[in-house]
Amino acid sequence: MSQVAEERSIWTKIGKLDKRIVGLLLILSIASMAVYPVFFPLQVTEPVKRAYDIIESLKEGDVVLMAPDLPAAAYAATCAGSGVAMIKHMMRKHICIMFFSSSFSETIAMALRMQAAAKIDSQYKYGVDYVNLGFIPGADMTIAAMAKDFRANIIADMYGTPIDKIPMM
Repeated sequence: MSQVAEERSIWTKIGKLDKRIVGLLLILSIASMAVYPVFFPLQVTEPVKRAYDIIESLKEGDVVLMAPDLPAAAYAATCAGSGVAMIKHMMRKHICIMFFSSSFSETIAMALRMQAAAKIDSQYKYGVDYVNLGFIPGADMTIAAMAKDFRANIIADMYGTPIDKIPMM
């Protein structure tokens, strides 16, 4: 790129602006959103409606197996907001929740983040209303084995507490 073309580049000109002017422009643009808010239409999709309806159909004390089995890199984009919303919805109905992962070991950290964001400990008691089974490798085979004989395949929670010592189990 020639010297003349480089000097005409918008990015070069912006880069030469005084930082105070850039800061003032930033503040003005943010403040303008308070005066002239921008609204985006939100549409509730079919999968979201189905998930909501499923949770609504559950009764107090029912147990849900929640496995946010996605890689950690997908947490913010996929299950962070929706997972927290689902946990809060289940908490309003006092539905018991079992967290576990069978595909990605880092899913346990994501489940713990969702639990913290939903403030699960403010309303639920660990072992009574919810439990975290941790990472159980095996993906679909693990889920099939759990469905066939839960107690034969799950012996403890993520903290090593035997299933028989956990009231919810």
